[in-house]
Amino acid sequence: MKIFIRTKVDSINSFIELALKYNTGIELSLSFQDIDKGFNFDILKGVDVTVHAPFFDVSIASHNPYVRNRSIEILKDTVKMCDILNPYNIVVHHNYSPFVYNFDENYYSNRFFENFSKVLEDKKGNYSITFENVFETDSSIGKKIIELFKDEGIGLCFDCGHFNLFSGIPLKRWLDDWGDKIYEMHIHNNYGYRDDHNPLDMGVIDIKRLLQIYKPKYLTIENRNIEDTVRSLEFLGSMDVGS
Repeated sequence: MKIFIRTKVDSINSFIELALKYNTGIELSLSFQDIDKGFNFDILKGVDVTVHAPFFDVSIASHNPYVRNRSIEILKDTVKMCDILNPYNIVVHHNYSPFVYNFDENYYSNRFFENFSKVLEDKKGNYSITFENVFETDSSIGKKIIELFKDEGIGLCFDCGHFNLFSGIPLKRWLDDWGDKIYEMHIHNNYGYRDDHNPLDMGVIDIKRLLQIYKPKYLTIENRNIEDTVRSLEFLGSMDVGS
């Protein structure tokens, strides 16, 4: 199990220092501006990297053709950048919301598959791609999407904070349902009201139990600043979760 810490491009220097100190990798959270302007890849030499694709208002299964087409372009450009950066994995929000799409998972998953296949047309790198849970209330939409791809390089990213906010099913049932298709896991904490991205010891999520049930290939701490990330790294180290 490789451990990563999340950072945006504008704070990457401080997080690289932290990653080297704690012997972790970096999950680079890309913005639309990063995709348009690019950045200096050399700064990441010698550091293990995963990538989080831009996600705000990105919806390749949108009913709106303008949103849909621009979203496809954004994700295509993300893949082009990753072909240069060569990360272990890319995390993508599929952005299914049951209330927006009237709980029609079959419609959404088929539309998502059709359009994400266009994103993959020019992919050259050997990295995996994982789809992350956000607003869904159970495990079914993520499972339906990856079953359509039938590709060992495509899996799932389980986000425990989002699960805690929106899930209507127990933790173990969700993890068992996704099984070994969970390639990456995002860990942070909250109190069940907002997506606070608190340190691991500030909230109602039992991180130790989570990692006893399932250990992914890639484990990413998703806090908002250096101080919280250090606190989470120390907490994780005290748990002795193993490899």
